[in-house]
Amino acid sequence: MNTLAKKIPQTWETTTLGNVYQVVGGGTPSTEVPDYWDGNIPWVTSADIESVRQIKIRKYVSEKGIKESTTNKVPPKTLLVVTRVGLGKIAISETSICFSQDLQGLIQSPKIICPEYTLYLLSYKLQYLKFDGRGTTISGITKKQLTDLDFELPPLSEQHRIVAKIEALFSELDKGIESFKTAREQLKIYRQALLKHAFSGKLTEQWRAENAGKLESAETLLQRIQTERQQRYQQQLKDWEDKSPSIPLLQKGKPDSKHPKIPPFEKGGLGGFPNPKPPKPCRRLLLKNWPSCRNCQRDGCIQDLAR
Repeated sequence: MNTLAKKIPQTWETTTLGNVYQVVGGGTPSTEVPDYWDGNIPWVTSADIESVRQIKIRKYVSEKGIKESTTNKVPPKTLLVVTRVGLGKIAISETSICFSQDLQGLIQSPKIICPEYTLYLLSYKLQYLKFDGRGTTISGITKKQLTDLDFELPPLSEQHRIVAKIEALFSELDKGIESFKTAREQLKIYRQALLKHAFSGKLTEQWRAENAGKLESAETLLQRIQTERQQRYQQQLKDWEDKSPSIPLLQKGKPDSKHPKIPPFEKGGLGGFPNPKPPKPCRRLLLKNWPSCRNCQRDGCIQDLAR
């Protein structure tokens, strides 16, 4: 599937990725064999690819681990393409390296194909392929799908020129992003300063001068607010008393025969209600060294023993 425009310059050719690159898969040596690991050859997974020029190497394998597993050692300047977990991540290896089954290695001499050109081309194509061209996300692609991708091939010198232009424009975009971040922070500061001036009277300083003598004072406004709140409270109280005619005296704290005044709660008291009396002790004869009575919970009750 050609994801780019059908029309390309006459000096270019359209082929497939598999016709330009040797594509090799990866694998993972058995972790149950210690001799396969802690060698001197880097081994990476999709999680280790952090950017196009940054591969965080966490593990190393031995020559024995390579020979006795499905992983492959590829030369420097090999493109590592994630085709399973993390589809769309691409990096260029700067040294000989091995990798897991989540990646495919694209091998070709830098003297024939500019690695950076292929990197940017696949960055575009894989993102398009990742969303299936219709916004539906896919989790991975097969080796055949990768090798069958259309590959727009310009002359080698033009490949280098394309890469130079892309990186120059990306650099300008990065500067624009930094400028935007700086401007956004400055806008936050300006916003706070604006609010500070608004609520300290500086924004309306000239307006107050132009309308001197025409404005109601804040002191008068505050008095009106308090008066209005008091009137509203009194009206609400009246409305409540009208809806509850049977207890107006109780509300005002004036007891009558129907609504006696309830004494207030005191420390240790129950607001006029008598304190509960403790249960009377059992008066049955108690003897020592006898089991406790089920009635009074005391030891040696003869009545309990008689049951």
